[in-house]
Amino acid sequence: CREVCKNEYIIPLTQELKDLYEDEAMRHSLRSIQTLSIMPQMTMTEIDEKVENIRNLSSPFFPLQVVKDFSMDALEEAVRINQVHNRDPIGGSNENLFVPLLKLVDKLLMVGIIHDEDLARVLIMVDPQTWDPEKVKGKSINVV
Repeated sequence: CREVCKNEYIIPLTQELKDLYEDEAMRHSLRSIQTLSIMPQMTMTEIDEKVENIRNLSSPFFPLQVVKDFSMDALEEAVRINQVHNRDPIGGSNENLFVPLLKLVDKLLMVGIIHDEDLARVLIMVDPQTWDPEKVKGKSINVV
């Protein structure tokens, strides 16, 4: 059901939302308004030796927080390493390095493990000129 609902969004066009985007400084802001999801919540069952009732089973427990931490750190490291020109990128090409990590982050976002702070980190990695509030517009930072 989550896979079917992943491209469905309900955006209430309230006066609060319109007022928020009237301000030029807020156009690319990560400020969020309270949201509600209609997607079903993911449930997990602890792994047990003996199962009493098969109807109560759901997906086996998997530490998704560990996967999120690893994938965010790996993506951050990949961006940091590939900011300078290198002849032999990890995985043979930038596509082999970034696409699997971005697909994993996308799936974690779909199941609700990625939160606003994590999404802000990803957007800053993708385009720091637009999304990093600490980066001064028009100035470039030299990467060592």
